[in-house]
Amino acid sequence: MYGRATNHFKWIPPGEIEMENQMCEVVLLETSDLHGVVLPRSYADQSAIGQGLARIASIVREMRQINPQTLLIDNGDCLQGTPLTYYHAKVNDTAANPVVACMNALSYDAAVLGNHEFNYGMPYLRGAVEASSFPWLSANTMDAETGAPLFGKPYIVREMPNGLRIGVLGLTTSYIPNWEHPQHIKGIQFGDAVEAARQWVNRLRREERADVVIVSYHGGFERDPITGDATEP
Repeated sequence: MYGRATNHFKWIPPGEIEMENQMCEVVLLETSDLHGVVLPRSYADQSAIGQGLARIASIVREMRQINPQTLLIDNGDCLQGTPLTYYHAKVNDTAANPVVACMNALSYDAAVLGNHEFNYGMPYLRGAVEASSFPWLSANTMDAETGAPLFGKPYIVREMPNGLRIGVLGLTTSYIPNWEHPQHIKGIQFGDAVEAARQWVNRLRREERADVVIVSYHGGFERDPITGDATEP
């Protein structure tokens, strides 16, 4: 999935004269629920499937050639889901994390914590985060003792060559304690996503001077955004 955002803006850098009106096109590439799929082949029978990081790699390279002002974000649930990830997590982790290695090679700008990131426990997740050349974002996934976001800043800010500043904030469903093994999330607090967004979007706009703010949320709507009708229990 990808989106293209065009923004007309006027920005006055500190101590400088006002910039002329400009048009800046930024391409947003987003992956979600990769679930450890690297090659576009089924683990069951080796039949072709239309997904996987190898297929994504071609799209990413093509889009970056068309427009260098491209951001690549993963929206969660990438570390778990195939025999490959299970083998690395439970049998032999001496080699590099296969999913993280691929994402590093693709130069992801950031990844958002999904609920399945916790399936193999915190030591495994921390190892994946430490091996990543990109930050992992989630404003409402916090250290229970300090209240601070679990892996540092829950956002990134990218400045385009013409001065346009783009902020990306990560959020994660707070329903994880209802699914995950308690031992895997010990010492972690999952706060309300909307309240966290209010706090951190305001900070991005005021303190970080972000002209555009992107919220990347791993979770469900729960209600139809138009009618308000419940879509799930």
